[in-house]
Amino acid sequence: MKRGIWTVAVVCLALGAQAVTVINQTTGQLLFYDDFESAPAASSSAHPDTSGDYDPVATVVPGSSWLINETGPTNIQVTAYRGNGVNDPARPPQGTNYLRVVRHWDAAPSEATLVLPAVQNTPGDKIHLEMLVWIPRHPNWGAFRFSLLGSDANSRVNVAVETNRVDTGDVQSQAMAGGHYKIDGLTYRVETWQKWEVDYVIGATTFTISVDGNKKTVSTRLDGGDVASIRFRNEWAGTNLRFYLDATGYDGKSQKSLTLFRDGFERCIVGSVPALTDPEVGCYDTAAGVVVRTGATSGGPTAAYSGANYCEFTGSHSLNCMFLGGAFPPNVQKLRTRFRIWYPYDGVSAHGITKSDALSSANCLVFNKLTGYGYESHDGTKCQWISPGTYSVPKNRWVPIEMVWYPTRQTVWVTLDNGAPIQAHLYGAVPDVLDRFLFKTQTGENNNRFGVDDIEAEWVYNPGTLIVFP
Repeated sequence: MKRGIWTVAVVCLALGAQAVTVINQTTGQLLFYDDFESAPAASSSAHPDTSGDYDPVATVVPGSSWLINETGPTNIQVTAYRGNGVNDPARPPQGTNYLRVVRHWDAAPSEATLVLPAVQNTPGDKIHLEMLVWIPRHPNWGAFRFSLLGSDANSRVNVAVETNRVDTGDVQSQAMAGGHYKIDGLTYRVETWQKWEVDYVIGATTFTISVDGNKKTVSTRLDGGDVASIRFRNEWAGTNLRFYLDATGYDGKSQKSLTLFRDGFERCIVGSVPALTDPEVGCYDTAAGVVVRTGATSGGPTAAYSGANYCEFTGSHSLNCMFLGGAFPPNVQKLRTRFRIWYPYDGVSAHGITKSDALSSANCLVFNKLTGYGYESHDGTKCQWISPGTYSVPKNRWVPIEMVWYPTRQTVWVTLDNGAPIQAHLYGAVPDVLDRFLFKTQTGENNNRFGVDDIEAEWVYNPGTLIVFP
């Protein structure tokens, strides 16, 4: 067992990315966060990487610490390794580094425990935990488990998942002194990053847990009490069973840069609708008729912009790119979306940032259209030209389009084919939440084939700017 305590001066919260965030939301006190980006060294290879120990060390809140328990120095490591998106993440949504936790049949459970700077024991105080979790599909039974532990070492919250060659699975909890039971209606997905959150009120016998915005209320492990630490472990034995943790980027006052959606269709099945579990970050909610293609199509792209695959639209169909973490309230930093589009000689292809597939002034932030005559922006009443002329977006080749929303100025700007930014219109009032980036084609477009590739949406943080949630 290894234990280390590092206390450093509190730094500007604009720096770095938080691996796991713990906040007393009643008092507003930040209790724990770790900056994996500040680790003195990180693994750059797949497990097992015997080149170093690479334990997490750089806690920032004074008095907090990591308690690492592992058999051998390679089972818990800060890593920047980019895998194939199946056994290891292709890349994290936040920063460069993330945490890898591995267990084997012949080893004791691997445990990474974050110790709070002080026991939280005031009845009624709400303790908030949030993190990003990536769980691989695995041929053996395995688990990602975490527990909120009291000063008596008993679990207030005890949550686990089991994986066995499935795309989705049930989240389980251990209630009172009984065994594990399924939390009805709460599932997780494998091979993608998801946002997990827990809220526990000191002394309560229930807690709330959320996976990508799907929230449930659950009974606690034992009678309610204080919280002193939070333990992450790979509970059941197996061969190379593992899970990964990364930042949400939220520290109680500001939201750092965070990728909300990212996909290039490389993991999709050619000839099929993009599946729920395909993206690296986020998920899909699609309608029939949107199809993944590779290579040339008649009247459409000759090949993908990058990689092998792209997405083809015909007819009146839509592609809903759902944000990691579920719906969230807009804040005062930039929201940027970018993609590549292949546009034929005519037709209408539209795209926007919304909270629903149905467009209205209450749920659509911005919605723009690309036509054979130029580029339009919807102002809540009608579409208006903001860049007329066929020169705006070249035809029959892959063209980059980027949309950036600046909430503090309540403006949105569009860049076409790497040209100068053009101001567009807001659809109406800013929605109370946002949850997707949306593509739509117009009814009757069956003879036109639009291609889309390399979609990405992200919060963008400008260092040195104070960012406060409303």
